[in-house]
This record gives sequence, C-alpha cells and structure tokens, in this order.
Amino acid sequence: MSLGWMIAVIVAVFLGGAFLIAAFQVKVTGKRDRAAVALDPGFEGAPVFHGENGSLYVQRDSDRVAIICGDKAPFLGTRADILDVQVVEDGTTVSVTKRKGVIGRAIVGGVAFGGVGAIVGGLSAGSETTSQNIVSKIDVIATMSPGAPAARVVFPIYRKFPGTKGDFEITLNAKRQDAERFRAQITEVLFADAEVERLASV
Repeated sequence: MSLGWMIAVIVAVFLGGAFLIAAFQVKVTGKRDRAAVALDPGFEGAPVFHGENGSLYVQRDSDRVAIICGDKAPFLGTRADILDVQVVEDGTTVSVTKRKGVIGRAIVGGVAFGGVGAIVGGLSAGSETTSQNIVSKIDVIATMSPGAPAARVVFPIYRKFPGTKGDFEITLNAKRQDAERFRAQITEVLFADAEVERLASV
C-alpha cells in the first residue's frame, strides 16, 4: 500500500470516529433534553449546559433548575441548589464563584465580568509562547447541593491528547480563558440575583 493510501485510510478512520462520537453525543444530549421536558414542560427551549456526566437546565422566568445525570433519577430544584462554579486544572481549583446571599443584579455583573477580565489578562501577561506545559485537563465544575443526583456536573474544556508531551503555553492560556468565560456564562444565569465571591488560586 502506498503512502498516499495509508494517509487516506488514517484520515478516513479518524473522520469516521469523530462522526460516531458526535452522533453518540447528540443521542445522549437529546435523551437528556427529553427527560428534562418530561420533568417539567417549562424546560422546553430553556438554557442548557451539557456536561460530561450530566446536563444542567435553567428556566428563564422562574428559579427552577433540572439536573439530568445518566441513569440517576432526574432532579428538579432551584438555582440555590447550585452551590458554586469552579475552574479546575488537573484537580486544582483555579477560580470559583460561590453563592453567598441576595444582592442587586448590578453588583453581580461587576463582580463576575470584572473578575474574569482581570484573571484573563493575568493569564495572558508575560506568558511564553514557545514553552510547553504538561496539563492533562481543564474543567468547569458546578457543585450541587446534597439532594442532587450527582455531587457535581463536569464541563470539559481541555484534554491533553494521549501520548503527547503537552501543548504550548499560548494554547493552554487560550483554553484557560475559554474556561473562565464559560464559568462566567454559567454564573450569570445561575447567580443572577445572588451575591458572588470570586476567588483566584484557591
């Protein structure tokens, strides 16, 4: 077999695998969507965050949330059942937004988005664009109350490709910024009327 055919076969296998993974993910998230709507029709078209081990649904005009995690019983609760949202890098919490109490919406916007801008700038400043850093994974994790079916819902942001030595720092910084933006997006929806405490390098 010529080199060209070998490359074509490898590409075809890779694309076929990617298609199967995407089709499986669509099937899983579709099943979760149906379970949420069956729990409460108000979740039809509601904002949803699909994670690795479950999905989090938030009603637009009420305080209700739904958590669908695999074969575990669907959970119907309120936004107060989401205790915090963290950015975690290789098991270490980098930043976290916690619920503390009810305050004005304007203050929340300043805390959530001002803090994100600050840390994103810090991540970018003075970074080496040619050095490599071994980081296996970066996740955004929502911590649930004890009554929820899972202790947390994990949203994967970055995974190191198996067998590699790691990505360049500029790539990791871009993924870290993605994680901070995603954390801010979730907390804007979940903690819209609650005081938040943003911590870095916890």
